[in-house]
Amino acid sequence: APGQLYECPAGKVAVVSVNLCNRAAGRAKVGLALKAGGDAVAAGDWIEFDTPVNPAGSVDGSVLERTGIVLKAGDRLWVSSDVAGVNARVWGMVEDV
Repeated sequence: APGQLYECPAGKVAVVSVNLCNRAAGRAKVGLALKAGGDAVAAGDWIEFDTPVNPAGSVDGSVLERTGIVLKAGDRLWVSSDVAGVNARVWGMVEDV
């Protein structure tokens, strides 16, 4: 099941980047969803879905990074992975509306 990674605070707008790093020994399938409020992620909310991320130490890399994601107040980012060992980090800037 997807887990909530970030929610843009009330009265704010955010521009963020997300990094999903696969530390596992095998390939991971990861997802990233952008949801306008609410708790249930719908099929149309996914901006990455079952995207393969290579295992740690792979010469092809083991990271998925999405940049320039714009969120308005109440928007939430959700992540999913089919394996344990995937780290998710979000960073960026938040401004008053």
